[in-house]
Amino acid sequence: LPLIRVSLSIVLSRIAIWIIFSLLYIIISFIVLKINYTFTVWSIFSMIFVLLAACLFCFSLGLGLAYFCRTSQTMIATANILNLYAIMSADVFIPREILPEWSESFVTTSPFYHLNKVLRLGLESTTALSTWLIAGGLVTVGLLLIWLFSKRKLFLSAGSS
Repeated sequence: LPLIRVSLSIVLSRIAIWIIFSLLYIIISFIVLKINYTFTVWSIFSMIFVLLAACLFCFSLGLGLAYFCRTSQTMIATANILNLYAIMSADVFIPREILPEWSESFVTTSPFYHLNKVLRLGLESTTALSTWLIAGGLVTVGLLLIWLFSKRKLFLSAGSS
């Protein structure tokens, strides 16, 4: 099989599980928090597409991390740095309004900021063109990264050294 097909099959199998888990989490959260939200076919389709875009982008980052890191310690350290960057720039845990003005460009140029923005817009089930453009951009970048990092050595076990 071509390496890109193997890469995509691994990624897509995990994305299917992730989307099912995410949808269940969202629906159960709405029920537990007693949020009155009417799910329509369009809102569910929008949520699935946005979650697919987010998952594809994040899994492609993980594949890139596996490509460049040679040991598990390096991978964990790099993932922690990437996680800190994602938390600081996603406008989730730390609101952008309380950050200093110089950090505005740091946050708004982050892919995680746009990822969070498109997830919010997808859950609001807006039909804004920006939602679809951002999600399409994330899918495109994710597929490009998967294509770039799909090397056979990622799928072969290496002996410990």
